[in-house]
Amino acid sequence: MDSSSVLGYRGAAPELRTSSGAARLAQHDAEIRVAAAALSRGHGGVVWTGDPGSGRSTLLDVVADALATAAASEGMRLRRVIVPRSLTEIDERAVHPEDGTRVLVLADDLDHLAPGVRSYLLDTATRPQTPWVLLATRTTGPVADASPLPHPLVERRVPPLTAADALLVLAEHDVVAAPHVVASLVRASSCNPAALLQTMPWLSPEQLGGTSLLPDPMPVPPATERLVGARLIDLSPVEHRFLLIAAVAVVDRTDVLVRAAGTDAATIATWPAAALLNLAGGRCRILEPGVRALVHARATLADRTDAHLSLASALAASDMLAAEWHRSLGTLAGDGAHAEDLLGIAEQLLARGDCVHAVRVAREALSQGADAAEPYGHAVAGAAALGAGLVHDAVHHLRRASHPTIDVDVLVEHGLRLIAQRTERSTDWGIAPLAATHLCPADEQALRATDDALRAALTGSADDARRELEAFATTMLEPVQEHIWRTDRQPRPSPLAQSHVRVTQALLDVLEARFDLAADLVDEHARALPLPLVLGALATAISGRLVALGAAAPRGIVGAVARYPAPSSALLRIAALEDRALATFADGAAAEAAALLELAAEQRRRATGPAHDLLLPGLVPAEAWAETGRADHSLPAPVAAGTGATARVLAERSRVALTGLTMVGPDGRTGLADIEGATDWDTAMVELSVGRAFARVGEPHRAHTHVLAAAELLDLTGARRTADAARHRLSTLTTAILAPPPGPAPSAVSPASPAAGVPRGIARWRSILTERELEVAQLVAQGASNREIAETLYLSVRTVEVYLGRAFRKLGVTTRVELAVRAHED
Repeated sequence: MDSSSVLGYRGAAPELRTSSGAARLAQHDAEIRVAAAALSRGHGGVVWTGDPGSGRSTLLDVVADALATAAASEGMRLRRVIVPRSLTEIDERAVHPEDGTRVLVLADDLDHLAPGVRSYLLDTATRPQTPWVLLATRTTGPVADASPLPHPLVERRVPPLTAADALLVLAEHDVVAAPHVVASLVRASSCNPAALLQTMPWLSPEQLGGTSLLPDPMPVPPATERLVGARLIDLSPVEHRFLLIAAVAVVDRTDVLVRAAGTDAATIATWPAAALLNLAGGRCRILEPGVRALVHARATLADRTDAHLSLASALAASDMLAAEWHRSLGTLAGDGAHAEDLLGIAEQLLARGDCVHAVRVAREALSQGADAAEPYGHAVAGAAALGAGLVHDAVHHLRRASHPTIDVDVLVEHGLRLIAQRTERSTDWGIAPLAATHLCPADEQALRATDDALRAALTGSADDARRELEAFATTMLEPVQEHIWRTDRQPRPSPLAQSHVRVTQALLDVLEARFDLAADLVDEHARALPLPLVLGALATAISGRLVALGAAAPRGIVGAVARYPAPSSALLRIAALEDRALATFADGAAAEAAALLELAAEQRRRATGPAHDLLLPGLVPAEAWAETGRADHSLPAPVAAGTGATARVLAERSRVALTGLTMVGPDGRTGLADIEGATDWDTAMVELSVGRAFARVGEPHRAHTHVLAAAELLDLTGARRTADAARHRLSTLTTAILAPPPGPAPSAVSPASPAAGVPRGIARWRSILTERELEVAQLVAQGASNREIAETLYLSVRTVEVYLGRAFRKLGVTTRVELAVRAHED
């Protein structure tokens, strides 16, 4: 039972703030577990502290709603009580719990309550004899202002906003943004949800989508002003000037910054402003982008001009590129000579793969007003924007460009078009023409390595290609810098070329059924690179498959890539149909899955190029039709191009699904074991087919063994949704195995006792294993995962692992599959 009231309120209850419907973010789960532990104890509580706009109130709502739902499912009598900020006195009769009822007290902004009310809440919640649990938030001050409490409350910081959670926050407000843009915005907003949302009106749809350059520095919303403004109030003018120099500098060398400011590093280390800086290894940077943006916004034009000129003077002897940049920004009037120098800088940055900064410098050159430099300036800006994946900006500049050394038509036709939609020639992703445009010297090597890896993958020889591509990535790729130039580094591929490499790496992992590795790779690099823009939106297709398999959360970064509004292509349409088939098959709708697979196969037969040749791991129609008992409806399985083992593997999977046990040898093996290139996914799908075949002929014990093997293999690949579906089938088989034979009903016995219907193997274990070890082993034999066992037996996952390890040693087995086989031995 869950009832709600407002503490100390007499009269009609106002509308409650709980049950807000706010999105439950990943960061909330850990906080819910901590609060649930307090509720289980029946006293104590949790106080969350955070900055204004950090989501304290939302967190309190989500945790309270989650606990109320859990309490209702467990039959716990729970009463929620809201503490309004205006409360000055507590009516104890309103909070006296009924028999067996626990009180969940919610106090937002605990530090703003009247002292007497706050003391009463804290004292009451920490008395073990009172079934009170306090959930509260605060911004400042200690939790308890009086003497130490006998049972202190748990104090936790509100978790900072992550990029994955920020995508959900933006989705609640109907804002669509690319993952790498969101990651930048989260950093710029100091991981504060309010600052993030307040920044949105300043940004265009193209900027949010990652196709147009973000402002630098970012705008300063009111939430950022409140968060970091207080940290700047007591700083001296000298400190303010140094922070401004660090804010506008495109280098982070401490020696340059202190020379520009006319001070020294030892003095800076003694300043209060040092707390805002990262001083290490001869480098000096402002820690928070919000501080940098606010320092820049508060400075006058004269202050910024002085900072640029001071930096130009400090850099004159060591870095002419950066010196010229700051000298140009320190000039208030446009100068054609500066324009030519800046374009030279932009070319050098572009040659190093620093495309984002090359765009900024080329734009500054165009703003200098030199008509002679304008056509070439647009050409450099367009090439740099293309290399950065800023497609909208690239179109804008390249259409205005003209220069004999840059073939604009090639850039547009083999750049912008091929970024979004690859050509449809067999095994041709259109990378070679893009490499020939020489966006920057390292791009050609990266793009050709990608092309070689893709061709190898389509012919079934992905191992060597993956190793070579990983070696290239390790030596040639590095994280993208947001603000600081790295003019002293060796040339690196552009963000666009890096995206090609990373997407191809993810594809190779997927083709080898390394779904967890692929999901981690997409999750990591989608935060910094425009992955959805390359290879015909291949990252979108891959991410959709990972979500359908259960290797990635639909609401995380990978899920956001899967939802990215990429241009429609045959590859995406086919992959989307196959994704829906996987999801519906896992949910038990085999006939619908079979129909979707037939439609996808028909579209693949009509397609050309990668849409025809690229087969992401999934179902074949025969496997879905066999589940419906209508295997004869299945069309021939799609065949991959070339000589790859993929065609033989799919053919074998189809044969096993269509013919059932006639394709299984006496040892339970199929022809798949002899085909080089079969992955754990392929083996798992064959095991499922064999298990279904045994179930159809009334042999649940043998069916159980094969389905359990499939579930274990699926867990290894990371296909958790498909593994869960296999375990659901295991529960059905276990019911059939444990069902008592026809006749008089047996007397009631414990699940682990050697009663009728329990396999003899398990019955014999009672003399070997302790009672708890026997319970764990029996559940493992039934196909339960460690987490499911922990929930069933009210143990921790770690404790389950300990009991299972002991059972393994005593029984002389090493795997869960072996244990399941032993359980059903006579």
